[in-house]
Amino acid sequence: MLNVSTEDVGCLNMFLEEAEVQYVLTLMERFNLKKHSVLFQPGTKADGVFFIVHGQLAIQVPTGFKNKMQVVALLTEGSLVGEGGVLESVERRATVMAIEDSALLYLGKADYLKLERERPEIAIKFVKQFLTVSHRRLLDNSERLAHVL
Repeated sequence: MLNVSTEDVGCLNMFLEEAEVQYVLTLMERFNLKKHSVLFQPGTKADGVFFIVHGQLAIQVPTGFKNKMQVVALLTEGSLVGEGGVLESVERRATVMAIEDSALLYLGKADYLKLERERPEIAIKFVKQFLTVSHRRLLDNSERLAHVL
């Protein structure tokens, strides 16, 4: 199991029971990301999901104007990023950069597939969490777009 404290798993305790968290931690890796470090960029293989233990990440997308980037989201403790990486084989479409020193938990696609085989009831909870997060982000983006138009 990872060397993590109780506060490290708050991002998982939001949708998993304690025993489930302990099992999932055996499948995860912890990453520390320094301020201004890039977690991933467009075109890199999406092969897992990251949960923010602490810190803040900026999600940036290209604008199409002379290599300019636009911040479309700021994610903090408890958020997840890159969830598409466990659900399908795609390339990343955004740049994710640490705004401050951050700690992340990472669940790779191979370990997620193991979770589906060995503990499908937990895998279903992950999918529900991914859908909930995607739904909230879509609603937020729709509201922002409505204000612009």
